[in-house]
Amino acid sequence: MNSPFPCRATLRIVVALLLLLAGVGVALILPASRGSAGRPAVTVLDPRLGILWVQTRKGSGTYYLPKDVYGCAGRLGSRLEGQLRQQAWRMGVNIRTLPAFRAGNGTNGRAFFVGYTLSLPPKSSEHLMAELVAGDGTVYPLRSAAGGGGGPPERSWNLWLLDSMPAYVTNYALHLKTQTNGPLAGEIQFAD
Repeated sequence: MNSPFPCRATLRIVVALLLLLAGVGVALILPASRGSAGRPAVTVLDPRLGILWVQTRKGSGTYYLPKDVYGCAGRLGSRLEGQLRQQAWRMGVNIRTLPAFRAGNGTNGRAFFVGYTLSLPPKSSEHLMAELVAGDGTVYPLRSAAGGGGGPPERSWNLWLLDSMPAYVTNYALHLKTQTNGPLAGEIQFAD
């Protein structure tokens, strides 16, 4: 016996697919919008330095570097794309995976993804060094997780990680230097 409403089953499937598609869209948008609460204030003190982008992440979630760091304009790679590429690679498909990183070991970890230009003849791909300084002057050790240079004229980038920061620290700055004990080349001020 035929149903008096033959399109009802088809309509349910279409609605379910649309809801699923909307959910995936929201899942892709939310991680991209999570970052620092406010925009960081950038101060450049060395005329050879130019800051192209600053992207921060908090917590212990997994994030991915983009395929083309120089063309990304500071946007990190999509979590969905990173997971799909890793899964395809595990299944034996020859595909380039996106490098994954964690912002920290706990909820107070931080990651700083910074793109910059720095003309230091004759080595244009020389990298900046960074330290994180709290508002009270406390210095927190950063580790450089990845960095690249030699892109379009003198463009470089770096990813610095801090495993954990005390929850009471809300104002801090990323101090950038060209040498370990050298003068400050630039400062990026954050307020959570």
